[in-house]
Amino acid sequence: MKTNRTWVALSSLAAGMVLMSVAVHAGETVTYQGKGTYFATRALLPLASGGAGVIVTNDVVATIEPSDTGFLFGECAGVGYLPAEGQITSNVYCAFKETGEDSLDVHLAVEGDKAKVTVLGGSGKWAGATGSGTVARTFEASNRGGYTYEWTVKTP
Repeated sequence: MKTNRTWVALSSLAAGMVLMSVAVHAGETVTYQGKGTYFATRALLPLASGGAGVIVTNDVVATIEPSDTGFLFGECAGVGYLPAEGQITSNVYCAFKETGEDSLDVHLAVEGDKAKVTVLGGSGKWAGATGSGTVARTFEASNRGGYTYEWTVKTP
């Protein structure tokens, strides 16, 4: 069921449930997709040009398909530039955890509401993984927001 998975994920975490993940086999390529929310902590450095340097950290939760657990939890950190007129560009690194053993690391090259993703590996079923994908912000309000993503991940 895809409806309201974020709330299901949060409820599951609060209940302390431990769920097993879908097995990924060596040499397999899987396309993952989902929706997520984030809560950001930002620091701005005003620049003489009217723009700003940005340092950001995010706590994120996202649904993930295909998966038995149905969700990921992550932390992201990055730096960027926000021109006086225009959209932010930034480089962000994230570690997404599906289970205690399975975690995926990614780099996001952000331009405005969209990001190109490069998979940097991980642990457990994603150890040594490569891949790419996209992230698109769906809403932003103050220091929180939402996004959709699609990543193709290949395991060695």
